[in-house]
Amino acid sequence: MPRETITDEEVQFFLDNGYLVVRDAIDRKVIDQVRDAADALQDRYIDYRKEEGVHYTSPGAKSFDEMMDGTASAQGDAVLWRIDDLEKRFPAVEMLKRLPFVHNAMEALLGAETLQYNESFVTKPPRVGQPVLWHQDPSFKVKCTPDPISTIDIYLDKTDEGNGCIWVVPGTHKKGVIDVKSLMDQHGFDLPDAIPVCMEPGDVAFHDNGCLHGSKANTSDRLRRIVYLAFQTLPQAKASDKFDDAFIQQRIDLFAQYRAKAFA
Repeated sequence: MPRETITDEEVQFFLDNGYLVVRDAIDRKVIDQVRDAADALQDRYIDYRKEEGVHYTSPGAKSFDEMMDGTASAQGDAVLWRIDDLEKRFPAVEMLKRLPFVHNAMEALLGAETLQYNESFVTKPPRVGQPVLWHQDPSFKVKCTPDPISTIDIYLDKTDEGNGCIWVVPGTHKKGVIDVKSLMDQHGFDLPDAIPVCMEPGDVAFHDNGCLHGSKANTSDRLRRIVYLAFQTLPQAKASDKFDDAFIQQRIDLFAQYRAKAFA
């Protein structure tokens, strides 16, 4: 049976470690519908195009920042990696946003006043999917309050070390902004205490945006796709200069509509 929420023990694990895995959280029928829609989304963007919120990378990427700002895709051999702002590009995201589990779990982690501020589709196409270099998410670097910023990672495909699963370094969300370049200069991808997060379709992971995470290339013949729903507390969102009042209210109203459908 799909889960309705997460336990107090799971919340504490997340707070202590900066990540949490929940197995069989989402019904496979929902996942299958989202997967079908994701096939069309990926086909639409698989060939390089310069469009805000659509990210490609290449074997020449030297940092996560290069992957985000487009520098890496300008180096040739561009491979689709990430598509943001799915509200405008991927109507199937509604099926995930109206799940009671999403609402209940994020309230358990962050409290009742939350802002669902972005959603992303991330992919590693077979054989050519590129590494995502170690990083803390940009939102963590501009945090203004002690509140966690958390993303829920909804897995569409079986994910293991062969097709580029995510790795995390537990507890790094407690260490502030980390000099990732120095760590990688010393250790390469194989950071001390890093662990792989292997998942099945319908599993979800939560990660604190300050928890170091990254992934290796997809060397297999299998796709690896995840939908990220990004959340932060409303006090955190209002304290930062990233969002204006109109954007915050628009997203609050939109997520309230999904919540009403979730609990209708």
